[in-house]
Amino acid sequence: FNIIAGKDAVAGTFPVNVSISYIDETGNAYKKESIAYVTLAGKEAVDADLVITNVQYPVSVSANANFNISFKVENKGNVDISVADLMIEYPESFISKSASKVVIKNLAPGASQNITFKLMAKPETTTENYHTYIKASYVPKGGASESPKTAQEYVGIYVQGKEDAAVEGSKPKLIIDYYDYGGDYV
Repeated sequence: FNIIAGKDAVAGTFPVNVSISYIDETGNAYKKESIAYVTLAGKEAVDADLVITNVQYPVSVSANANFNISFKVENKGNVDISVADLMIEYPESFISKSASKVVIKNLAPGASQNITFKLMAKPETTTENYHTYIKASYVPKGGASESPKTAQEYVGIYVQGKEDAAVEGSKPKLIIDYYDYGGDYV
């Protein structure tokens, strides 16, 4: 039998149920069930590559003020991405003013989508740099949803707390506004 795999099939070994019915030379009928394993040389799941780029956020924010974290998510692989869950993880000192999870379906190779999360630092937030993460969990077309691929981007938000406005002689703080590490993940 010739078996043709679909164009979005992922490489791997897959079971195929086989049913064999035959009659021997004396006229006795037999039926046998078996499983055959077929190795498929399809697209590798690693060809799926979701990238978070053009991350934009304020250098510093004031407590009790809204701010946006915007970015572009792009399918740089050569396989459709069936489902991508994009989330923002933020500290307890922040409040999400928009949905903190966005679901994208059927993102074609080369396609991109812009996402914006709206946050606010709580009024009682102290002056400090807070760690925030954009996280993506995605499944390529033909891939297993039980083992999604992931991508992550760090966003540091410096919050100027309200109580520090009246403090004189406070210590200076150094904020790195822009950095570039060549685009490759460690």
